Amino acid sequence: MTSLLVLSTLFCACAAEAQNKGLDLQNKTPEQRAEQQTSMMKKELKLDATQLDKIKAINLKYAYKFEPLLKSEDSQMSRFKQARDLQKVKEEELKAVFTADQYKKYEEMKKKMKNRLKSERP
Repeated sequence: MTSLLVLSTLFCACAAEAQNKGLDLQNKTPEQRAEQQTSMMKKELKLDATQLDKIKAINLKYAYKFEPLLKSEDSQMSRFKQARDLQKVKEEELKAVFTADQYKKYEEMKKKMKNRLKSERP
């Protein structure tokens, strides 16, 4: 379960800030997680009002889709595969809203988070 949480937070651009603030994403509602993601993206990617509305809807949609995975008792590998598949679809939706520069920055943010998580592993 913890590994899935790490995976899902890795895929969220806001995860780095969430960890810095010590927030427990697993105990947040989908709405709270989506709002947190949207807020981070707005700040880091300088979203305009139109983008903000679209990103907010995408984040909320996928927060609800990830919810069963966070609570599932399926195998870690099964949850990982499901989360990866969901994330691929979400990435395409985000990419359609972001400018090329915003998407590049988003990818850089994910890479930094991934590196941070790798370095923090026991």
